[in-house]
Amino acid sequence: MTFWTPYPYLSKQLEKVQQMMTAAIHVKNPKTQAAILDLLASGGKRLRPAYLLLFSELTHLESDKKIALASSIEILHTATLIHDDVIDLAETRRGVPTISHLYGSEIAVYAGDYLFIAVFKLMIQHALDLSNLSQRIDAMEKLLNGELGQMNLKFNTEQTIDDYIDNISGKTAEL
Repeated sequence: MTFWTPYPYLSKQLEKVQQMMTAAIHVKNPKTQAAILDLLASGGKRLRPAYLLLFSELTHLESDKKIALASSIEILHTATLIHDDVIDLAETRRGVPTISHLYGSEIAVYAGDYLFIAVFKLMIQHALDLSNLSQRIDAMEKLLNGELGQMNLKFNTEQTIDDYIDNISGKTAEL
């Protein structure tokens, strides 16, 4: 039973998202491929794609485009988590070993990088308009700036509340 089982329509849509995400991964390095597929199969609540799918019901967007958009947002989120775990030297995330802990930081960085590429490939393959692509790029830029701001203020005991708010506003919740 998953978080979304009580909602059969949404649960079925999220299964399609899972299938599309898995189908989007074609890495030549077997360890990197395995790391990505293991992480994508581990699930999670999939809140971002679920909310996107729910709100997309208010639009006239075709079903395959909704699934592609939901898949791309989840893949983007996953890529940022992988890189965040490498930077933070995290061994676990919510009690589950991280890719960097299981496969090493080199594989983890490449896995995260590959997922960024997968986001754009999905969006192009499913002919999502440029505004969607622009939104993803803006979100990625904000995430990176949040991480860089955090790095700049690491161990700075004089950072202000405004500095802190600026940095956390650029974290994965942005997605």
